[in-house]
Amino acid sequence: MARIPDKPGATGAGRVSADTLMKILIVAVMVTGFSLACGKYSRFNGETNDVAVYSYAFAHTMDGHFFPLYYVPGQLLGNHLTFIILAWLPVYAMWRSFYSLMFFQSLMLTVAAWPFYLLAKDVLKNGWAALALGLAFLLFPTIVSQHVNQIHDDQFALPFLMGAFLYFWRRKFWPFVVLMVLACLAKETVTITTAAFGVYALCLRRDWKWVATPLVFSVGYFFLAMKLLTSVFVGAGGSLYTGADYLSAYGHSPGEVLHTFLTRPGFVLEQMFAPPKLEYLGKLLLPLLYVGPFLSAAVVVSLPNLLLNLIGSNSAFLVIPWHYNILVAGTLLVAMVFGIQRIAGWCGQKREAVVLGASVASLALSVMGFRYWYDAANWESPPEQAQLARALREVPRTASVIAPTPMLASFSDRPKINSAYSIFSGKFKDPSRLSEYQYVLLDGQWRSYEALGQVPLWETVRTSKVYRVVFAENNVLLLERTP
Repeated sequence: MARIPDKPGATGAGRVSADTLMKILIVAVMVTGFSLACGKYSRFNGETNDVAVYSYAFAHTMDGHFFPLYYVPGQLLGNHLTFIILAWLPVYAMWRSFYSLMFFQSLMLTVAAWPFYLLAKDVLKNGWAALALGLAFLLFPTIVSQHVNQIHDDQFALPFLMGAFLYFWRRKFWPFVVLMVLACLAKETVTITTAAFGVYALCLRRDWKWVATPLVFSVGYFFLAMKLLTSVFVGAGGSLYTGADYLSAYGHSPGEVLHTFLTRPGFVLEQMFAPPKLEYLGKLLLPLLYVGPFLSAAVVVSLPNLLLNLIGSNSAFLVIPWHYNILVAGTLLVAMVFGIQRIAGWCGQKREAVVLGASVASLALSVMGFRYWYDAANWESPPEQAQLARALREVPRTASVIAPTPMLASFSDRPKINSAYSIFSGKFKDPSRLSEYQYVLLDGQWRSYEALGQVPLWETVRTSKVYRVVFAENNVLLLERTP
């Protein structure tokens, strides 16, 4: 049986180093996370409208289109500038399934732990403390939950952002710059985080190249991205920067929002620290030992995302297992490493015990945070699973279909897909588009928010004479439009 070496990093015959164990943990969490995602979505237990955005774009790029959107005319790059995920296209060409994209997501989420682990080992000088923190990173509620969440762009920035932090700490300028740029290529909003590296460098009194480069690049790339999203690529991204969707409590345009910030600071603070926001902070900061990140200037890199989540009037920002909190979690974990270093420096001869104890505590609290995202019901087969699987087989690959959002990604290789919610209730609703779809699938046992879109759809098709029933079983109805 292999023995753990007595000293961190020590190796020898029959001994396993902390580095090796960290690599094993990364692979184990990646495989487990991907398996959980497969189990959840194969049972149609999760919303897949966002997954379908990516899987539809990839599937139809293989048919000669340029990453099209399924719900409106436009391209995937018209929502966000998501260049990094596009690099998966060669793999997708061999593995044509939305599960391929879910695997890429799990891969990026777990690989990000390696540079974080190396940084923790550099800073704390304790391999086993770094190992505990590396596992805490892998199991941190807002990170581990993304394995079974829908696909989003932020996940693909995480490993590059952690790598940038590592090389910033090691003062390796060009590796830092390359990784910073790659992080921004995952999603243009990452620029608010990378710009903060310049402020952090200023706090540390670094050379001006460390201050100016992240600030100038991030600001420049952000404005270039805005230009591309509002005048080149077609999609939903342009409205994010010309409207105030996420800040509607402060106004209906960027100008109104800015005016509120300047003239009503008390109201802004009231919004930031309302009871739901305080509850959110309690959950987010628990595995970070609450004050850990705030004992280091490195927290500056986290502040733009954290402040945006607190200021934002969209409650989605406060949902722990959603993607809005993945980058803020990664950067806060890094800041906590420096916070632990500072606390240990106050403890003299007890330094090693404090470092290891704080790291293990963070790991334990991350595990306790499972209750914020893990729901065993997601891996139980719904009573209508057999009928939904039958519908998936019955709809030809050459046919267009309207389906419940838990099934959208499964239909993403069809030429045209949509959901009842999108057509009848969503931001881009247009009931006249119903006639464009050959098949309509209704699931009477589906009860999520977006299931509300089935009500007007059912009212429309039940009185129509242009649909024939393919089958109706267990409250699942599949209809085909007749010529």
